[in-house]
Amino acid sequence: MSDALLQVQNLDMRFGGIVALRDVSFAARRGQVTSVIGPNGAGKTTLINCITGMYRATSGNILYAGSDLARQSPHAIARAGIARTFQNIALFDGLTIADNLKLARYQHGTTGLLEGALRTPRVRREEAEADRRVEETLAFLGLSDIAGNTPSELSYGTQKQVEFARALMQDATMILLDEPMAGMSRAEKTRFVDLILRVRDSLGVSFLLVEHDMPVVMGVSDHIVVLDFGSKIAEGLPAEIRENEAVIAAYLGTDAEAH
Repeated sequence: MSDALLQVQNLDMRFGGIVALRDVSFAARRGQVTSVIGPNGAGKTTLINCITGMYRATSGNILYAGSDLARQSPHAIARAGIARTFQNIALFDGLTIADNLKLARYQHGTTGLLEGALRTPRVRREEAEADRRVEETLAFLGLSDIAGNTPSELSYGTQKQVEFARALMQDATMILLDEPMAGMSRAEKTRFVDLILRVRDSLGVSFLLVEHDMPVVMGVSDHIVVLDFGSKIAEGLPAEIRENEAVIAAYLGTDAEAH
């Protein structure tokens, strides 16, 4: 598939006798939002952990822009252009929002500890570039007024937006979002969906989204993959997934909003 940015091929993930993923294959295209849905325990977060190198898959391949990621370290995968957010907020409360975002630039740094201690011109240039990117990213997302705040001073929904901003700071070409809208109000979810679509359309960033809120998924997705008990049971356009009998039986027929 020529426009596939991410390709998951025959992926298996086993924890002892437990099969978390079984022969999962799909592709996520450039410039699109691909969503992965399924009941609790379907293997969605395990899939993200395999893609980002937190887990090493038992078998199968994960190709990103043509390169195999299956045996690479999380650091190398991040450098390849993949960023992620987590289900639980992982911001540093002792730092301002601006400093939280600056930390995300570490992988682009070329200076070492000694240069940092000596405050060499190269160190100062990299810090100035990081400051510039923080300002640009916060302005793009409409969050400039919170740069000096700490995470605990912000609402839950705004903290989630900051995590999203931190992923953007990594210059990623694909961002993996693991249940980003869990716990948000309807208004916060609407704003977050708008952010995703604006970043996709303006910056060309691709997304892999794991989310339980079906109205959100159907509204934001270009393509949907459905997992159940670790296996892919369907994939297609939102309209196709909405009418798929296997999906309805496994997931959409349950009270998805309650999860």
